[in-house]
Amino acid sequence: MKSDFLVELIVSWFFVIGIAAIYHLTADVLEHGLKKRALKTNLVSAREVYKLLYFASIFIILLFVQKALHLQLLGNVQLVCLSIFLSIDADVQAYLVVGGVNTGVFLSRCMFMPRTYLPFSLILWFSLMLLLSLSFWAAHHGRWLQWLAALSGGVSFWGMAWFFLKLSLTDLLIQLGTYILLVSATLPFVFLFAKAKQKSLRIKNENCIDALTGAKNYRCFTRDFNRAVKESQAKRQTLAFVMLDIDYFKDINDRYGHPVGNLTLRKMTTEVKLCISQLCPTAEIYRLGGEEFGILLYGQNSAATQAFATECRTRITRLAIPTEQGRIYITGSIGYDFLTVQDNADEFYSRVDQYLYQAKANGRSRVVGPLERLGADLVSN
Repeated sequence: MKSDFLVELIVSWFFVIGIAAIYHLTADVLEHGLKKRALKTNLVSAREVYKLLYFASIFIILLFVQKALHLQLLGNVQLVCLSIFLSIDADVQAYLVVGGVNTGVFLSRCMFMPRTYLPFSLILWFSLMLLLSLSFWAAHHGRWLQWLAALSGGVSFWGMAWFFLKLSLTDLLIQLGTYILLVSATLPFVFLFAKAKQKSLRIKNENCIDALTGAKNYRCFTRDFNRAVKESQAKRQTLAFVMLDIDYFKDINDRYGHPVGNLTLRKMTTEVKLCISQLCPTAEIYRLGGEEFGILLYGQNSAATQAFATECRTRITRLAIPTEQGRIYITGSIGYDFLTVQDNADEFYSRVDQYLYQAKANGRSRVVGPLERLGADLVSN
């Protein structure tokens, strides 16, 4: 019994570690590839989609190789894999998808596997759904409850296997002991890894996010701007740069105080972010300093960029800023232009800065770019 237990434990451990290691390795390769190949990609969403596809594939692969594996060993591997998956920052959508995949795998077993496997498949499906439900509840109540939720799946599975499938007491002790040790040895490392990842992401965000407005800061802008210029020119992709400045912002600070000035910056940033999400979801906003902001637009043509800049200016004029003297309204001046093949980063930045200067010189609360300048030249001629 002791040797059987060790064999089950070692083989199961290698299966679980291999599956988890391959996931993290391939996910990192995917993320690196997206950063290298794409100008702007939601890496968090891409990683979540990959995680769902990867673990769904594992369950499907285990379905088709089940005949070649020890039947009881396979149950432990699937239960622990699901516990690992649910421990890696799974959201509500992920739980729903996993539940659907689990049911789909169960139905596939019923159709393609011999009838003798049906009781086992039913018990495994029920245990996985129990594990899924308890893990969803425990996700917001601490790691210890997550660990207990993971244990519940194995206890349920092997308990029902012993009762309904007439599993021997020796096999029950071996398999249940193997599962408990696997969960207890694996999940702490998963929790630590997830915590380290969250800490790393938080530090990265803190280094890149402007604390007052929530926009990306100037340090992040210089990195992204230079990289975007090089990649856009190399791939012949359209890149637009928009600069926005709140008009008479110093007067707002002097007259109403810095708290009102700070509130103005936050409300303006929120409004521009809303405009980005609705019109140009791949764009990013940066605080360049003081009341000046920059926005990088990827893959937008001239008409879309002009419409975006105009909409931002319009929304800013509608903002009502509460003060002790009553509400005040603000305006913003905007300059924009497009990257050319001959530009370097400094030339591109300076040209957009000049358009912003012209917008302020022409009376503020204006949008000035190559299209507006072309129109002005046509009128003058």
